[in-house]
Amino acid sequence: MTKTRTNPARARRSVYGPMRLADPEAEPDHGWTEEPARLTDGHFDLGIVQDALTVAADAPEKGVFLGRGNFGETYAVPVCGGVAVVKIPTEKDIHGRTWKRPEQRANFLHEAGVANELEAVGVEIVPRTVYVETGDGVPALVREYGEPVHSMSVEEFAEAEQALADVEALGWRVEDEISLYRRPDGSVFVGDVGIWHPVAVYASGKQDVGFDDSSLDYLTPRLAGQVLGERYKDMPSLFSVQRATRWAALTIEDREPGEELSKFQQHHHAMVFGGLREKVAQRQALDLPVPIDALAVLQAAMELGL
Repeated sequence: MTKTRTNPARARRSVYGPMRLADPEAEPDHGWTEEPARLTDGHFDLGIVQDALTVAADAPEKGVFLGRGNFGETYAVPVCGGVAVVKIPTEKDIHGRTWKRPEQRANFLHEAGVANELEAVGVEIVPRTVYVETGDGVPALVREYGEPVHSMSVEEFAEAEQALADVEALGWRVEDEISLYRRPDGSVFVGDVGIWHPVAVYASGKQDVGFDDSSLDYLTPRLAGQVLGERYKDMPSLFSVQRATRWAALTIEDREPGEELSKFQQHHHAMVFGGLREKVAQRQALDLPVPIDALAVLQAAMELGL
């Protein structure tokens, strides 16, 4: 599959703005609305999509069953020069509830949209994915195949952790357990991005985010425990260091020159800077990289006697 294309699927997203009311004469109210996942014009006419449809049609008969999740089941299907993974809908979710066709289509479209949108801006840790529909309207995903990653070097893990942090810096949120797969060229990608999502956006364009708005704080240590070993499962995540660095930087900014600190302020400073120092030390002891900003903030705090 090609790495990029001009009209990717688009993921669903939450936007704050005018809401459509039942009474057309009423003054419009504002609130959060969800823009559904969608395809851009000409999607099904693309050669890459037509080729993927042929692969998807052969999945249950020619493919090797790989597994089943909440939304679908996957098959490894031989293709010219390699293998592709095909995901088709399951009849029921993991709780035994029957999926309706519109729900299945929305779920598959969103997953394709996440992968396509991020791939289009150069993100390589998402799977190259093509959305298709069979003649009777059943949705399917055809994505690249990779070998499951069970272990990796600290350096390679750090690159993957940074790549996930970069995804969130682009205004997306990584969710769900992170399972990595290795491409033939040695690079890695996350196999399932089905519940990743763009950050909600206000009408002004401002993103609805906060310091604690990320699942990476616990997802990446879990991943580290799986691919690096037990001693890494309680490591401070890169996200947690970045968050602690922001709090420490704000604490320095709020301090008045020559200000005498109250006992409460002293306690607060001890928690903020002590917490950051501890996280930095823990990562360094595990040979994991530490953001330069964190080291700079700690240096500034030391020079101020904090």
